[in-house]
Amino acid sequence: MKKFILSLMVFLSSAVYADTSTGISKSTATIAAKCYLTTQDIVWGELNLGKANSAPGQVTVKCSRTSAYSIYIHYSYYPTFSHLTGVNKGDTIRYAIKNLQTGVYFESSGAYTEPFTGVGNGLDQTYNMLAYMSDAGYPKPDIYKDTLTVLVNY
Repeated sequence: MKKFILSLMVFLSSAVYADTSTGISKSTATIAAKCYLTTQDIVWGELNLGKANSAPGQVTVKCSRTSAYSIYIHYSYYPTFSHLTGVNKGDTIRYAIKNLQTGVYFESSGAYTEPFTGVGNGLDQTYNMLAYMSDAGYPKPDIYKDTLTVLVNY
């Protein structure tokens, strides 16, 4: 009987210790400046011959917060205006684009106009513009088109 009690006591006095290990994990991220640009087509419709004509347009930019940007419009032909060109007969009609926020007509200094400028806030920022021709003249009946390149630097 003595033997049984002694072995029971040894069993109860044995201790088991758990061990822990810790580590540190760091989390890092990089956010680069980013801008997205959308444009609204300028739709002239039926022109008033021999008179002034205008058509609205918009440029919308969405840039990451605090990102400075400049939006440029490239005129197809000349430093201060562009041309609508007849698809079939080739006549041209001159027009210019006005920044409605500043009231200033875009004028090129080289290939691109003086820009719309701003600072991104993470939301869409829309700039209204007006395409304007002082006199459509009397071009031949045709379908007239032009392509403007809009560029955002950030």
